[in-house]
Parts: sequence; structure tokens; C-alpha cells
Amino acid sequence: MCRRRVLILAAFLGFALPTLLSGAPASATLLDRVDFHGENSGVMHDFCGEPGFTVEFEHVFDGTISVRSHGPDGLVFNALHSSSSQTFMNPANDLSVLTQPRPSTRTSTSSTTVTAP
Repeated sequence: MCRRRVLILAAFLGFALPTLLSGAPASATLLDRVDFHGENSGVMHDFCGEPGFTVEFEHVFDGTISVRSHGPDGLVFNALHSSSSQTFMNPANDLSVLTQPRPSTRTSTSSTTVTAP
């Protein structure tokens, strides 16, 4: 029984204690965040090069741009998350087509170092 306790204590001191003492990994610092929304609509004459073919359109887009600083060197990451949809309607017969591409995410890295004041 005593030997088992010694093994458990040794395992704790060898594996768990260094993990606890090292602390949690550094998290990213949010430097800036911008949310955006836009809408556009109108009429397109001679749509797709077809004379006399007129359609109405609506375009809606939403997104977020965030800038974060990571790690001890303050490396800056930019992320863009966006989605959009377009609707084309033929006013002659009220038929419409809705396009909704998959939401996109783009991340880029800059070598800019951010220092705290």
C-alpha cells in the first residue's frame, strides 16, 4: 500500500506538477474588431449580353475583421470572416435565383510587432 502511494506521488511530481507550474499558454490579445454589413440593389438591362433581358438584383453582405496579437513577439494576425447572398429576379415572370456561397474565412500574418505602452 505504501509503495503504491509513493508511485502515485512520483507520477504526480513527474508529470502533473511541471504542467501546473508552467502556467496556461498565452492567449491572443484582441487589438481591433470591425463588423460590417452592406446592401446593394438595382436593375440590370441587357443582362448577360441578352438584348431586352432586364433583371432586378439584390446583394447583401456581412462580415467581421479582427486583428489579434499572438505570442511573446506580438506577431499580428488579421482574420476576415464574411458571407454574402445575391438575388436576381426577372420582373417579367417574377422568377428569381438566390446565390449563397459558403461563408469564407481568410487569415493573414503580418510581421508587425505590437508593444504595450
